[in-house]
Order: sequence, then C-alpha cells, then structure tokens
Amino acid sequence: MTKYELKYFNVRGRGEIIRITLAAADQKFKDTRYEFQDWPSHKQDTPGKALPVLIVDDKTVLTQSIAIARYLSKKHNLYGKDDCECYKIDEIIDCFLDIFNALVKIKFAPENMKEDLKVKYKETYVRIFDYLEGNLKTGQTHFVGQRLTLADISSFAFLEFCITLDANVLKTYPKIDAIRETVSKVPSIAEYLEKRPKTDF
Repeated sequence: MTKYELKYFNVRGRGEIIRITLAAADQKFKDTRYEFQDWPSHKQDTPGKALPVLIVDDKTVLTQSIAIARYLSKKHNLYGKDDCECYKIDEIIDCFLDIFNALVKIKFAPENMKEDLKVKYKETYVRIFDYLEGNLKTGQTHFVGQRLTLADISSFAFLEFCITLDANVLKTYPKIDAIRETVSKVPSIAEYLEKRPKTDF
C-alpha cells in the first residue's frame, strides 16, 4: 500500500478536500497538523513555503490542494472515465472553489469590510447553487455518473464551510443536499468524519 503523509494546519481549510479524498479511497495516511504559531519554524523547509503538502512513499512531494486531490482521485478511481466526465468533475470543483474563496475572504477581512463581502459571497453561492441544482435530476445521488468522484467529494468538503456559516444554506437546494448526504454515508468517509479533530474552520 502507498504511504501518505499530509502536512497542513490544524484546521479543515484547503487541506480537508485531500483528507476526505484519502478517506474515500480508504487510504491510511499520517495527518501532520501544524498550529499557526508553529508554522514559521517549518516554512523554510516546505516546498513553495506553503501548505498543504502531500508526501508519497517518503520521497515524492506534492503541493497545491486541488492538484493533490486530482492526483489521488486519478490514482484511486475517483475521477472521470472519459474526457467529458473529467471536464464535468473539474467544472464542479471550480464552482465550489469559487464559493469557498468568497467565504474565506469574509473570515480574514477587517470588520468594516465583512458585510460587503457577505453580500458578494451570497451572490456567488446563489448563482452557482441555482445553476447546479437546475442541472441535477430528482433522485440523483452523484454529480457525475453513478459513482463517487472528486466532484462529490469537493462539494462535500467545501459545503461544510457554507453550513458552518448558515445551517440552512441548502434549504432550497434539496438535490445538492442529497448528494452531500450520499457522501457523508460512505463508510470510510463517515469513519474519518467521526474520528477527525474538531476545528472551527
């Protein structure tokens, strides 16, 4: 079995999509977590001086969260079967990444900017959720095809942040919420979610 070590901060953040992808693939991994105050002492020794980093078999070092998640998905049969499916998966990832990026701006903005950014965040997720919900069929359990892919995993990982901010954010998007529920019930993912450290973000 391939040996994995993920290095990231002690938060979900941009590293959680990788953790959930590894869980979906039923891969054991070393989850190395840094506290923010300890990061400066490790930064100089980290490729690109940024996290997350995935170390494969103690030798191959991978960077950039989405690139790592794609690598793992392709390696563990969680990606598309053809170019069309791969495009659709990438589209879904980009949609949820747009929402996540809009949300992150709120978290790190000065107080006097937060309200305007919340408006922009809502505009972003409403536009994207309307589009995705409209393309889904009633009873559809996955975004692409009939099996779990990185599209579903990314949606789950990034929706967690939306729900943290507003528990009712998916109230008018039952098809998206149904896919989120499907992902949460995958046994290896459910086990990871139960055991992972509790963090605010």
